[in-house]
Amino acid sequence: MARSKKVVLATLGSLGDLNPCIAIALELKSRGHDVLISSSESYRGRVLQCGLSFHSIRPDLRIDKETIERILRNDGAEYLVREVLLACLSYTYRDLTRACTDADLLISGDLVLAAPLVAEKQGIPWISAVLSPSSFGSIYDFFPTLAARIGKVASRIASGIMNELARFSMRSWTPPVDALRQEIGLARDRHPLTVGRLSSRMVLGLFSSVIDVPRSDWPAATRVTGAIFYDRDGYPKTISSELQTFLDQDEAPLVFTLGSSATLSPGNFYEESVKSAQILGRRAVFLVGKNSKHLNLTAKLLASDYEPYSALFPRAAAVIQAAGAGSIAHSLRAGCPMLLLPYGGFDQPLNAARLERRGLARTINPREYTAEKAVSEISCLLNNPEFKDRAQQVSRIVRAENGLQVACKLIEKEMEIENA
Repeated sequence: MARSKKVVLATLGSLGDLNPCIAIALELKSRGHDVLISSSESYRGRVLQCGLSFHSIRPDLRIDKETIERILRNDGAEYLVREVLLACLSYTYRDLTRACTDADLLISGDLVLAAPLVAEKQGIPWISAVLSPSSFGSIYDFFPTLAARIGKVASRIASGIMNELARFSMRSWTPPVDALRQEIGLARDRHPLTVGRLSSRMVLGLFSSVIDVPRSDWPAATRVTGAIFYDRDGYPKTISSELQTFLDQDEAPLVFTLGSSATLSPGNFYEESVKSAQILGRRAVFLVGKNSKHLNLTAKLLASDYEPYSALFPRAAAVIQAAGAGSIAHSLRAGCPMLLLPYGGFDQPLNAARLERRGLARTINPREYTAEKAVSEISCLLNNPEFKDRAQQVSRIVRAENGLQVACKLIEKEMEIENA
């Protein structure tokens, strides 16, 4: 084991961003390291409950209905980066600098835009961690409909052009970064929101090789570890007794969930999903979060605030979900065919495209989601045995990857190299 070190894990975003950090922090702590999680103040109680140290950084990204609805708009990514993260960059920098006092290593998530500045100014070794290949802006990311229309080679060319246009557009977003770098005595970074956003030392790809393998235009320092699983924080480690009884009664149910964020702005998802299950005559479980449970439910249908994915998904016939990195990883490990509704303009659409190309999922635009479309796509998943066969094959791969152990070994090895 590496000599005990102080490690700071910094993340901003939803529970899907926080939970892998908690898993890594707990594992590093069990290996004898001093670990601190630095994130939004609203997560303080959740982190402390796990027996971990916590230091808040601004902005406090409270994931409420109003925020989610704004982020889910077509310009949601620009809004989040320019009006929330960059508008608060100097505060994030100061907060994270304090969190990193005497730190031996900083590991940061995608949205912690101050991490490169803190690492450079303080001389702290820095590792980036990403939950999806979408973070790399690769030319190999393209949508099946586009590829079918113009071919894969042309799709890569088109993706490259669109990525360059996006990078050019983002230069107009960078004045807050340029100003802060000048203020703290650092040279100007030509690409602070693209190339400079990720560490040249190491980028941990906290996703399965099933999602994607390293591409020629990914950062050279990328290491794909496998997915990191953690879903017990603040919840029972097992499913509720009510759900256990329901599952034991009959055939495997469909599971409908929108994760931790999109559930705050579900639109007609739950009502149309109930109708689809009734039309299909299938048993179903609905994870509704803070939404009202007063749906038109029959004896075959059950609604719950939340149940641990790791315990529920292996009992499901198929999972209907929002294509977030965490819920996808759990579905892959459980061997479940998926119907994906990629909410938002972040990684979800490209996550869905990758899985559709692999024959592991079907996709519906959430704005076009109806019971009739859901019935058609779910029937395709259930009636075509190839979906289940591929899902079971992939499950064995994901289970063998052991992403948490791989990630922590890489982290410790990097600390050993730094200490040599």
